[in-house]
Amino acid sequence: NTSTVVDEYIRIYETNNVINRIGTKQVFFKNYSIEQNTIELTDELIVKFDLYFKEEIGKLDISLDIRNENFEFIAHVNNQDDKFYIDNLTNNVNVEKVIVRIKEINLSPGIYYISLWAGDNYGQWFDYIENCLRFKVIQGNKLISRPSPYDGRAKVVLGSKWLRNNF
Repeated sequence: NTSTVVDEYIRIYETNNVINRIGTKQVFFKNYSIEQNTIELTDELIVKFDLYFKEEIGKLDISLDIRNENFEFIAHVNNQDDKFYIDNLTNNVNVEKVIVRIKEINLSPGIYYISLWAGDNYGQWFDYIENCLRFKVIQGNKLISRPSPYDGRAKVVLGSKWLRNNF
């Protein structure tokens, strides 16, 4: 369908035409992607990337920032949240393939951007790529059953259970 083709074109264009990228590049991202560019509420978002090491680095911090289509900061996901660490001093590799699974996306339907950051605990920025990935959340009917579109002013969607009288 046309929407899927347009979404894929935009994803390829944005991935290959990164403008806002800063850092020392001691460690840098390559081959970053999202498994599905359109997901339904409560689906899992899967982000994949390779990390290239130009030199030995101690413990590496990695984060993903999610912004909405107005570029408002919505969420911050960090490797330490899941007790996941990369230390190429001990495994002596030049490339690490990483998959990040963000479970049960409850963001309001719309377009979102992900920025990737790699650095250390001392404030060193190795690589930062602003808004380099794009995905779309659609309403579907897994979390909410209303036939009308969800209110676009909301940032998140909350599931609820409504009861009356005999509870």
